[in-house]
Order: sequence, then structure tokens, then C-alpha cells
Amino acid sequence: MDLAAWRTKKQAGERFTLPSGLVVTLRKASLLDLAEQGRIPAPLTGAVDALLSEQRVLTVETAREFLEVVNVVVMATVIDPPIDADPGDGVLGVGELSVADRLAIYDWATEETAALRPFRPEAGEPG
Repeated sequence: MDLAAWRTKKQAGERFTLPSGLVVTLRKASLLDLAEQGRIPAPLTGAVDALLSEQRVLTVETAREFLEVVNVVVMATVIDPPIDADPGDGVLGVGELSVADRLAIYDWATEETAALRPFRPEAGEPG
């Protein structure tokens, strides 16, 4: 694939059917990409650090933070329909999607980052 074709494919995204049945168009947007672009809100950096290091404990509070991170990834990943924090005329509100739909998008978007996790040193082991 040449550069022009690669760029076209990247911009076009991929069609994806959510658990609810809604068909959306997605583009990859990993946590590392979003961090590099400065798109992780400051209050969520601790939650993202925990996700990237897999040192998270699920509690009501951490679940809330995790879902906020999921929402950031979902809004960066969904190309069509247009998506935003709040619903509007022709705009899907991220909260309109079920948690199952948002987690499916998050898993799809971050699968490349997840593939790197087995190669990370365990806590306490030399890196």
C-alpha cells in the first residue's frame, strides 16, 4: 500500500457494529495517541496512568474515572455519526451510548496498546 492509499484508508475509518446494533465508523485512537496530542484532560491523567500500567483496582470511584477515560477515547474514535459530550441535532451524545457500546469502541480503539501489555515488566522486576 502506498502512502496516499494508507492515508485515505486511515481517514475513512472502519465500519463497526456496536452491541446495541448501531453501525458506526471508527478510527484508531489509542491512549498513547491522545496523550501525545494533549487530549487527555488533566484530572484524568492519573486514571490513564493506571490504565497504561495496569495497576488499577476497580471501585466505584475508579470505575467512574475509567468511564471518563473511555468517553474521551470514544469521542476521539467515532467518525460517524458525529459525536460529542452532549447530544444535539444530528450529533450523538457519548452518554447516549450504553456502557457496553462504549467499552466495545474502547476495546477496538486500544487493541494495539493492549497487545503491548504482555511485554511490560512485572512490578518489581528490572525493566
